Amino acid sequence: MEIVNYCPYYVILFSALQGKLKEEKGARQRAEQHAQDKERQMSMLSVDYRQIQQRLQKLEGEHRQEAEKVKAVSANLEQEAHKKASLATELGVAHSEVYISLSQGRY
Repeated sequence: MEIVNYCPYYVILFSALQGKLKEEKGARQRAEQHAQDKERQMSMLSVDYRQIQQRLQKLEGEHRQEAEKVKAVSANLEQEAHKKASLATELGVAHSEVYISLSQGRY
């Protein structure tokens, strides 16, 4: 007779455990789905990061090339400035010589 009295208790307990198990399974599925979503996001971010790194390396290379071009143009500009100064000096000397020649009556 005692088994019959405990039977509803075990049914209630079993039913509660089934509910708890169902909750746990649902929570586990949600956690696994969340983890998969995060893994997908990390994978996409990883690809983006690699692409950005490659773009940065390309831009750094282009920057170095442009910096070398600037150095070359600056050196060329400096040479041209020296040539200009030298020609201006020569022109001044020639002008002086012409002026002196003219002032002394020599043509």
